[in-house]
Amino acid sequence: MRRGMVPSTPRPTRGSTLPAACAALLIVACGSTPNGARQPHGDSASVVAAEDLPSRERETLAAWRKGGAAWEIEREAVRKDPALARFMVQNAAREMVASFERSRLVNQPAKDGPFERAQAELVAMPEHSIPLLAESLRVKDGVVAFLAADVLVQIGAASIAPVQALMVDERAETRRRAVELLGRLPTSGADEDRVLVRVGELALSDPEWIVRAQAAQSLALRARQANQTAWATGTLCRLLRDEDPAVALAAAEGLTHLAEPRSFERVLAALEAAPARGEPRLVVELERALAAIAGDQRRRGVKEWRAYWQAEGRRLLDQSAKSPRGP
Repeated sequence: MRRGMVPSTPRPTRGSTLPAACAALLIVACGSTPNGARQPHGDSASVVAAEDLPSRERETLAAWRKGGAAWEIEREAVRKDPALARFMVQNAAREMVASFERSRLVNQPAKDGPFERAQAELVAMPEHSIPLLAESLRVKDGVVAFLAADVLVQIGAASIAPVQALMVDERAETRRRAVELLGRLPTSGADEDRVLVRVGELALSDPEWIVRAQAAQSLALRARQANQTAWATGTLCRLLRDEDPAVALAAAEGLTHLAEPRSFERVLAALEAAPARGEPRLVVELERALAAIAGDQRRRGVKEWRAYWQAEGRRLLDQSAKSPRGP
């Protein structure tokens, strides 16, 4: 993979590479998965024919497939039975993955087709689906991980803690997926400062450049969304000195996104040193960051930017201080 580019999780299109799954095969809670078939990650499960399911599971699945008001009532009963609820979310997750390609085979997929209904069911039972979906971020299959992440975004802030827990996973790709997803999830209110600190610490300390770069991007996204840019700005300024050009570039892009006047002098210092690194893309992004902070797109050299700051810096800092952006 070329340095200087952080590959976000590929957004697969329906009809990409997923094998069509047999509709007669359904997951039963407890057991083992067959033949390495593409499955959501989580508790082990066996796949059996519908007629071989225990009666309660078979009736539950039939009620879900029928849908309507009757299922809305039945869902509340299922929710109170942990084993049955686990069975239901496993089947909904498997249906989501299996129907992902099938729904592409028609010109205009139904708005309430099997794929959409499966996603909606996982969103409707977050207390049971979140553990399965979060664990699915650990699988090597990028499509399963992508689909799980998409549902976790729909669920929202309740997904933050389980996703954060994956930031210490032994696999770099799992850590990268987790921190990328944190950049997409909504803010968490009073706990947001702790989330920002954890993302920033990962950006500063992870041994893999691709994780540090992704964390830098997500830190800027969350900080701006939460309107808590001060700590994130300082962290991104430190990352401008990262030995890996992809990380430094991601930090510069984040500072462009935040456009925080307190970063101006450190961005300017990085711009002055950038030519020696031989990274023209970094030079361009640092220039963009200065322009975003100044709100002035006129092209300038280092000396001109320094003169600009001497003339306008106090005004920009005072203006920023009137709308504080958190710790």
